[in-house]
Amino acid sequence: MPRACVVGTGPAGLAVADVLLAAGVPVDLVDEQPRAGGNIGRAMTDAALGPMRRRPELGGGRYRPGHPVLSVSPAREVVVRGPQRIERERFDAVFLCTGASDGQLPRPGLRQAGVKTAGALQALLKGQDVVPEGRVVIAGAGPFLHVVAADLARAGARVTDVVDRVAVIAYTGLLAKSRGLIGNLIEFVRTQAFLRTRGVKVRFATEVVEMGPSTLHLGGGKSLGFDVLGLSDWFAPQTQLARTAGCTIGYSQLGRYFRVECDAYGRAGVPGIFVAGEGQGVRGAIHAGLSGRLAAIAWLVDQGRPAPDATALLARREQVIGFAEKLEMIMYPAAREIDASAIACPCERVPVAAVREAVAFGLEDLNSIKSVTRCGMGNCQGRYCEPVVCRLLEAAGRRPRAPLNQKTLVRPIPVGMLADG
Repeated sequence: MPRACVVGTGPAGLAVADVLLAAGVPVDLVDEQPRAGGNIGRAMTDAALGPMRRRPELGGGRYRPGHPVLSVSPAREVVVRGPQRIERERFDAVFLCTGASDGQLPRPGLRQAGVKTAGALQALLKGQDVVPEGRVVIAGAGPFLHVVAADLARAGARVTDVVDRVAVIAYTGLLAKSRGLIGNLIEFVRTQAFLRTRGVKVRFATEVVEMGPSTLHLGGGKSLGFDVLGLSDWFAPQTQLARTAGCTIGYSQLGRYFRVECDAYGRAGVPGIFVAGEGQGVRGAIHAGLSGRLAAIAWLVDQGRPAPDATALLARREQVIGFAEKLEMIMYPAAREIDASAIACPCERVPVAAVREAVAFGLEDLNSIKSVTRCGMGNCQGRYCEPVVCRLLEAAGRRPRAPLNQKTLVRPIPVGMLADG
């Protein structure tokens, strides 16, 4: 019996598992987090455990929470950091459902202020039940800011302000014209109403210029005080495992990030490797679920097994992608000038000026820029600085030619693993 491995148990990974389990295929579900659901759907630590842990079996497969995946080879060998040792196993199909991460544009004072991303605050809340103390400000661009602010406020945090670079008229115009996605408009209105009831001031069409240890400086000369700041300017797909698997990576000019080149079903160009969810492009939870089901159906078809009809799923997918791409257009307009003294690569403390100098010299692929500036050589392996360097290249009139190379992901390990050999 063929066996499948699903990496990531957010909306995309759970959708893959549902289709394959219904078809009687054994599934291994692997996730570095302790509970299923992804950042958007994960239950709080004091809530009931995720649905995958409650399954008595997975068609002969396993649910493996708390197991970071270090690499996936083109031959579908999955390398996992287990509790005591590094484990390797080969599968007939691997579904990469690794989601996306948020990040920040370089600004003066950003590192000194000890700023977190909005996604980090949400992960701490849902993963560790950590509610920030003091005045909380959520800032940057996009609807995710409002979701995080509402989550934190419901948990008892004192959220004072949401600062969103996008104008409210841009949101309402986009949502009103999105046929079949009226639920998004309703949810947006509900979230705004809830924030108002909690006394949260939402500042649309407002840019964050710079910051100090407890002060946020906005466009127009205004300032805000804060104790905790969650700042997120962009999302980028987590494509590192797809790179280790040899998948083709392309650049999205709308999202200003690298993503995996796939067909409509998530086939990633390497036999038996599929990508679902944000790895195809940052398109939200609805798309993640659709793409997960389509990827599972595609593999069943490739195996000559009975599979559900995908016609309606494909049509819905195209509709959701159209909405997501329009959202990226309003979230990521022409970027403002980035201060040359701001830090482009926090791991290696590389200033924006050093990247600009490399670009002016004629470098356009990120590995060349990495060799000259050290951007991407730190522990995050380019997760933060790659989207920043892409924006600096575009600001110079260049198109990023190739992403950073990826071999095996760097992950913290317990000292005991080294002691035991």
